[in-house]
Amino acid sequence: MSTNTTVSPLRQRRRFAKFLKRSPDTATADDVRRFQLHLVEAGLSVGNRNRIMTGVKFLFRVTLRRLDLQLRSRANARYGSVRDTKPCPL
Repeated sequence: MSTNTTVSPLRQRRRFAKFLKRSPDTATADDVRRFQLHLVEAGLSVGNRNRIMTGVKFLFRVTLRRLDLQLRSRANARYGSVRDTKPCPL
């Protein structure tokens, strides 16, 4: 396994904790949504936002076992989906 495979999710979790300015185990659904919006406002690409949110999803699902904040992979109905609304240049 590559070093980046194990280090990248740790970076994403640290990034989320830094955004919260407190322990991630105290996060609410609103905190997760605000973090997603923060990533959009920071100008990150859709791919980078997905990579970061995958690390956050792992944090809640596996590390913290917080099923109340378990992010959904498809449709992301509970938290809303953050998609790139810019049209593709031709």
